Amino acid sequence: GNNPDKKPVEVKYDKLEDFFVLPEGISIEYTGARLTKTYPDDGSEEIMSLDAAPGKKLLILCFDVTNHTGENQSLDIMGMNASYKIEVNQSFKKGILLTLLLKDLSTFRGDISANSSTELVLITEVDPEANPDVIEGIETIVLRLKNPDKTCTVKLQ
Repeated sequence: GNNPDKKPVEVKYDKLEDFFVLPEGISIEYTGARLTKTYPDDGSEEIMSLDAAPGKKLLILCFDVTNHTGENQSLDIMGMNASYKIEVNQSFKKGILLTLLLKDLSTFRGDISANSSTELVLITEVDPEANPDVIEGIETIVLRLKNPDKTCTVKLQ
């Protein structure tokens, strides 16, 4: 029969570029992860900063978004309405923190200048007591993205 409530088949991707439908000439590349108490942690002057809850750590996933073209490109990741889940060492599974940081990948909406890169981040919080293995060493990271039409599972490391 014709069931109008039937869900559309989810399209599955394994590359962030494909999920985000980036403009021509824009690439996104995972550059690494680190644990820190506060972000930004490089002394840069962000209007907003973020501190981990007492006893916890922030896990920062870093991505370089690069515009390889000669013209500014606008990028609207926020408009993708995606949910994000970070899995580390297969034991840790958690959504991202929603931040107001200008460099938050999940809420990024803006221009990437011609022939330049900008670093954007996804952040989650780790409880060392619940996940000591993550604090001891990050072996694998899988990022799962989902919106109403599609899913994306990316093995970052």
